[in-house]
Amino acid sequence: MKYLLYIGSFFFLQIISSQEGKSPFFYSEDGEIKDIDTNSLYKFHEYRIDNEYLWLGNNGQAMYSLIFNPNKETQYRASQLLGGVKAFSYKKYDVVVPFTSVKFVQGARQEQYFKLVHTQNFAKNGNFSFGYDKINSDGSYLRQKTNNNKLNASVWYKTPNNKYEISFFANRIKNTVNQNGGIENDSAFIINTEFSRNRKTITINLDSASDQKIANQFALYQTVSLFDNTDSLGFGLVQKIELKSKFTNSKRYYIDENPNVDFYENIFLDSTITNDSIKLNEIEQEITYHFQLTNNRFSLSLSPRTNYYFTDYTQAYDNLWLNELSVGTEMSFENSKFSLISDIDYFLLGYRQNNYQLKNKLNLDFTKNIGWYFSANLKKYSPSLDLVKYYGNHSIWENNFIPTQSISISTGTENNKWDILASFTYTDIKNPIYFNYLREATQSLDYTQVIQSSLEKVFRLKKWRITPKAVYQYTGGVLAYRLPTYFTSLKLGYGFNVFKNSLALFTGVKLTYYDQVQLMSYSPSLGQFYLGNNNNKQVGNYPFLDFFINARIKEVRLFFALTHLNEGITTENNYFGAISHPLEDRAYKVGISWIFKK
Repeated sequence: MKYLLYIGSFFFLQIISSQEGKSPFFYSEDGEIKDIDTNSLYKFHEYRIDNEYLWLGNNGQAMYSLIFNPNKETQYRASQLLGGVKAFSYKKYDVVVPFTSVKFVQGARQEQYFKLVHTQNFAKNGNFSFGYDKINSDGSYLRQKTNNNKLNASVWYKTPNNKYEISFFANRIKNTVNQNGGIENDSAFIINTEFSRNRKTITINLDSASDQKIANQFALYQTVSLFDNTDSLGFGLVQKIELKSKFTNSKRYYIDENPNVDFYENIFLDSTITNDSIKLNEIEQEITYHFQLTNNRFSLSLSPRTNYYFTDYTQAYDNLWLNELSVGTEMSFENSKFSLISDIDYFLLGYRQNNYQLKNKLNLDFTKNIGWYFSANLKKYSPSLDLVKYYGNHSIWENNFIPTQSISISTGTENNKWDILASFTYTDIKNPIYFNYLREATQSLDYTQVIQSSLEKVFRLKKWRITPKAVYQYTGGVLAYRLPTYFTSLKLGYGFNVFKNSLALFTGVKLTYYDQVQLMSYSPSLGQFYLGNNNNKQVGNYPFLDFFINARIKEVRLFFALTHLNEGITTENNYFGAISHPLEDRAYKVGISWIFKK
């Protein structure tokens, strides 16, 4: 009910207009310019993760991707166990009129999703915005409730002479998730063919465990123009200095007031209560000099930078203060036929001394209608602090890990008029680190490889829109990842207008299918998926069918969806996100979104 009050208040603050398609609404996210989606129906119902992920069965719980992403698997992290809670984005809006978007979704099993975005320019060269995302869902089983909250705000201003620009960002994440350790007996779910059975009657492993992650971040970006003689076409020379300052405070608490001795393999500290925590404070300061020369034949840019990074890490009895200093530069050259971008970072001092990252990308425009890219990324990175040493009630380790090295080479299509997305990627990781069947961080002094190819095509046939997607993945060497060899999906939709074109509809189905893959296990106390030793636990060779119907009336959009529509058709249930963690059964979702412009 409170969400409806929020929506109502913004209804009176904003006046609905019919400027769709007339007023531009843009934002830049981490430097990339994007449009604000105000009327699309194609993906409107896709408000959460889909079947490209295996997850613990309730919206807002832990998940991992079935499609390998080398950029996410090989990244610098001070704390692996804090995970993606610190994955903030920096959005700068620039709108011609005040803009407010409100989205609310109600689903089965008390699932609620709420998203609010408001932005407006307070001057010709200034804007402020704020947003709020919330997931609140009970789930199908006992102790599966999620309550995830994300707040963000930003403000930026540029002086009338364009000599100085300042941007401020504030972000907060607070995710509280109950942990049930999975169901006690998988067969109680697998052989259950009665869809009406109350899943909350199935016995679970943990009855008083919870995982809470909190992160707060403040960032200040400043840009000072040193020289600018560009003309009305943008030709000329630009020189400027950019300073970025960030402060991040992150915490993770895992509490179990009644540890189940039959579930946890180890209880090292206290058999009556588990109270593990990680606390992390980070300060980052970066200064960059930008040089860009543009004429009617090419554009050349050079951006050398220096980055200082301070870490205050606390876990159990350890408190570490670490300093790191890195230097880097981004170089780019672009003309009408191709563009080349090269970016390098090298750590001179500190915990990550001698670590490096090199990213190169070449874009070729063969014709006016098709482009191709080639990229090569090299990286050497030291392990996260809690992978080296951890001291908790259920896991303890102290490792002498060496840096991991990776190379990823990729090629594929860029934007083209045929709507074809094709790619081929080879990733080789030396000395991979992963969690083994003992729930311990371990390193293999060997190699793991992932060879991946994907093809996706959008067919537009009058009112029909058909999107098939196929991914092939080969994993070799050390099996640090569990990925299906084949992953396919097919989205079929039909769009039309009714009631004298005042109502737009888009309805369709999506089918997802992948071959058998061995399941990962999940450790609630670590908040990590690990390679369990249950070799007979596999999922796959099972279709997931979703149905949706999306509608738009002026600035109001609505949808109704049935996910996992085919649940219960087979005689046995065998759809899991991790060992002892079933995926979601058939469920309905009803959503509505308002766009308010003044």
